[in-house]
Amino acid sequence: MAAVRSEIKTRTYETYESRIRNYIVPALGSKKVAHLATEDIRAFKRYLLSFKVVGNRTMAVSTARETMGRFHDIINYAMDGEDSRQYWGITFDPWPRRRFNWPDERERPAPNTYLPYTIEEARRFVLATPQAFRPQILCAILLMLRDGELRAMRWKHLNEEKGLYYVCETHSRQHEFTTTKTASSQAEAPVPKLVLRELREQRKRQSQVRLKKRQQVAGPRAHFHDFNGQCLATELVPRRPKSSISTAAEIRPVSLHTLRKTGASILESLGVSRAETQVAL
Repeated sequence: MAAVRSEIKTRTYETYESRIRNYIVPALGSKKVAHLATEDIRAFKRYLLSFKVVGNRTMAVSTARETMGRFHDIINYAMDGEDSRQYWGITFDPWPRRRFNWPDERERPAPNTYLPYTIEEARRFVLATPQAFRPQILCAILLMLRDGELRAMRWKHLNEEKGLYYVCETHSRQHEFTTTKTASSQAEAPVPKLVLRELREQRKRQSQVRLKKRQQVAGPRAHFHDFNGQCLATELVPRRPKSSISTAAEIRPVSLHTLRKTGASILESLGVSRAETQVAL
């Protein structure tokens, strides 16, 4: 991790670290590289394919593939070339690339949680969203912001007169405010009037929350923004806001990232070209 830290974005580094900590270390952390056999790698593949996540579901194929990619990087870093393998006392290629295939039963279309909503489904989802979350949900759909960009939204970056929001930073719990995922992610996003109305109501609610907070005895922070009035959010939207909102709307659950893709699908349904939609994303 130290070798790649300066070469990748902060959020990417967090993803790498979480994959290693949550999946690779528990399964292979006590195994020495010199004692790593082909069967160990195949057993780790089977371990990922049977790994249970929230709701007793099997790990998503994309997560398993990404985890195997990090494992591949670790092996390559430890045994870079024939000389290194000889140093470790290994005479075979520990990475069976040609024989390493995912089982056919896992090569299936993405689950419904990854499919974007239709316009009607998005409308029902927004109407079922609690007021505290509605501005962020609308920004996820209509401004197509990423999760970290939603968390980093600040009032000072909103120009109500011009109806623009300047996307210039992202937020994570570990590194607080940092630069956006890519340089092209920094841009002025047009804010529809519907979202502006919701944001004005959000500002009023936030003022009321701050007033109540001042009247309470000092205690643990409600969350990292601490209702300081700088950030748009008074509460954080869960990464999977599906359990209550989608149930109330009587539609299938989705993730926050799928809401971002929903915005893109809405643009294309309105006749916007694929190239223009990509620029908007």
